[in-house]
Amino acid sequence: MYKIGDIIVVDKFKDERGNDVSKHSFIVLDNKNYLISNMMCSFHNKKQKKRKIDYYGNIEVKNKKLKGNLNDRSGYIKIDKLYYFDKNKNYEIIGHIGSNYLSEIYLRIIRLTSQRRIKLVATNI
Repeated sequence: MYKIGDIIVVDKFKDERGNDVSKHSFIVLDNKNYLISNMMCSFHNKKQKKRKIDYYGNIEVKNKKLKGNLNDRSGYIKIDKLYYFDKNKNYEIIGHIGSNYLSEIYLRIIRLTSQRRIKLVATNI
């Protein structure tokens, strides 16, 4: 149903602190037992953009380089948090991310895992 690289919208979920969050986009990285994904976020201003991009756990993404029905704002992908979701629920697929971004995501996940800097967020399954 969901393919690796799909960009899905999750209407309600819990973040890594257990807080309720509404409507965010996620990139599907694995779909075997659960949907394992990274959250996508938008930049609020130039100062925040610089701070977020300077952190190795984030990758800047330009929506012009993605396929799908996405807003026109640039943003970033939070690599250091892997969110688990029930793959049997219906999530809206709004786009797809290319293999260049996926390769960079997987490389950073490997490096962050070896540094013990990956957080698994399984509160949504």
